[in-house]
Amino acid sequence: MLVSRLNNEKSFQHWEPITANGKLLTTPTEVATTLSKNNAAISRLHISAKDRRSIYDKGPVPSPTEQGSLLLNKDFSYDELLLATKSVKKGNFVGPDGVLPELIVNLGLLALRTFLKLINLTWKTRVPHQWRKAEVVSLLKNGKPTNSLDSYRPISLTSVCCKVAEKMVECRLREFLESKGAISDCQTDF
Repeated sequence: MLVSRLNNEKSFQHWEPITANGKLLTTPTEVATTLSKNNAAISRLHISAKDRRSIYDKGPVPSPTEQGSLLLNKDFSYDELLLATKSVKKGNFVGPDGVLPELIVNLGLLALRTFLKLINLTWKTRVPHQWRKAEVVSLLKNGKPTNSLDSYRPISLTSVCCKVAEKMVECRLREFLESKGAISDCQTDF
């Protein structure tokens, strides 16, 4: 599997007809279209009126002071990068950019410093186009039958480099928001 991943070969996954809403779907186009629509429906965020009211009642998130703004916008440190790379899961799928999680986890000191420069450059300018892409795929849930639409869940394959940068931003934002008491009780994760 590692060799095929290094060669950027897509693994072939056998598909079978599935049943959706009592109808047997037998062509790849029917199956793909139905899975796509199902993935879109599953991915919609639903917030109850009560939770929405609770969020609004807290008021706006406090604006960063000049000092807070400086803390939020400063370059990321080597320590922040190391902490973020520890969250990378080895053995995960490759995103659209083709970078293996193992590559990021095993970078040496010089490569990590270069990667940090890239992240800081994107922080000051813009996110690279490849980092903005995602491939949505349907995964079969463990122990579920392959012929049922409800047996599949969508996942988004995104750039590992982007995931590391996102983790760095998330840690910094979380620290700032927690220091201001601005994270709602309804907030469970970023």
